[in-house]
Amino acid sequence: MLRSPTLARLLGPRLVDGPGIVETRRSESAQGLTVEAHHDGYVVPFGAIHHRRMTLSPRGASLTGSDRLIPAGPDRARNAKTRPFAIRFHVHPDVRLSLAQGGGSVILKLPNGEGWRFRCGGGMLSVEESVYFGGGAPRRAEQLVVSGQWHDEATECAWLFEQVGPA
Repeated sequence: MLRSPTLARLLGPRLVDGPGIVETRRSESAQGLTVEAHHDGYVVPFGAIHHRRMTLSPRGASLTGSDRLIPAGPDRARNAKTRPFAIRFHVHPDVRLSLAQGGGSVILKLPNGEGWRFRCGGGMLSVEESVYFGGGAPRRAEQLVVSGQWHDEATECAWLFEQVGPA
């Protein structure tokens, strides 16, 4: 606790707690390199454990993933009401985003001309403003956001980044 109100006002809110359990696992197969991770950082505020699984294809031309929210914690019944969720993918400011296919996918255009497509299932896809803090000064950027609702049952969103056009 900051004892000086002036210092507390200048520094703003502090992170005072975080996940107690963070576990990761990495494996390789013919499908590519897979990383699985989960944490309990959302149990207290939302009654959920977050799981993420990502697989990078052997040639690096696609990254498939899924995010799962699983009800957990002693107040599970209290958390049975529907709650919103948002999965955010912050994008470097030099990458241009274009919503395509009636909002079903986003094309990412890199400065070198390379293109990628992002698709998802299990939520609504949108492009929103973001801020990039790298390089010494904040810059405007964009983010991919997959949003939806979840309640007292496991909820999963699957997503895919795939290279399009010439590499």
